[in-house]
Amino acid sequence: MSDAVSALGGVEYDGVVSVSENALQGMITLRCDLTAPILKETLRATLGLDVPGMRAVLAKDNYAVAWMSPDELFLFVPPTRALERLLPRYLRDWARHIIW
Repeated sequence: MSDAVSALGGVEYDGVVSVSENALQGMITLRCDLTAPILKETLRATLGLDVPGMRAVLAKDNYAVAWMSPDELFLFVPPTRALERLLPRYLRDWARHIIW
């Protein structure tokens, strides 16, 4: 994983509109069977969130899960390596549900 870099480098502007950047954000796309029980278990264990319904977004603390399509979720996570280490543990048992 490459080092996280912000788009604006901390520069802010305050005039007719104010422009400033939010904290860095990690993003993960999952293509899978959204009805698989292991998906629900994995999201609860790693993010504390459920599988969102159609066109919904669920958020808690620094995490969010967005429904993108009937077989795709988009995860918003802090840009740390902790989640990288945690997700593979769950995904090993979950690989048969992933759409290649």
